[in-house]
Amino acid sequence: MDNECRSITYREISVGDQASFPIKITDQLVDDFGHYSGNLNPLHMDEAYGAKTEFSHRIAFGMMAGSFFSRLLGMYLPGEYSLCLSQTLQFHHPIMINADVVVRGEVLQKIDAFNTILVRTTVEDAATKKVLVGGEALVKVLK
Repeated sequence: MDNECRSITYREISVGDQASFPIKITDQLVDDFGHYSGNLNPLHMDEAYGAKTEFSHRIAFGMMAGSFFSRLLGMYLPGEYSLCLSQTLQFHHPIMINADVVVRGEVLQKIDAFNTILVRTTVEDAATKKVLVGGEALVKVLK
């Protein structure tokens, strides 16, 4: 997908609708997230420290997935009319630096009384298809 914000109305959404985008987890992306969030934990920011851990090098922030899900909902599914009410996160595997990942969303349910949708959200390793971070978002569709 491109970076154009979609404008999908509640009426246009169907259970099973999906959206996704790829992203490369770079050193710069991790460094920027650490500085932006203020979380400078050495597991994420210091390669020498990371080398001494079970991961053998530093790893990306799991909370970066939350920002990817924000992009997914706010830009693609549903996009412009999105108001995220909640997001759960389950961290299954670490997100490795230099990994290619795919951020995915799938509409699981529509709740007509409140114009809300339940979206399954995942970050997967593009090569192995292993789910690294998963969860569900409850999204109010404003139009």
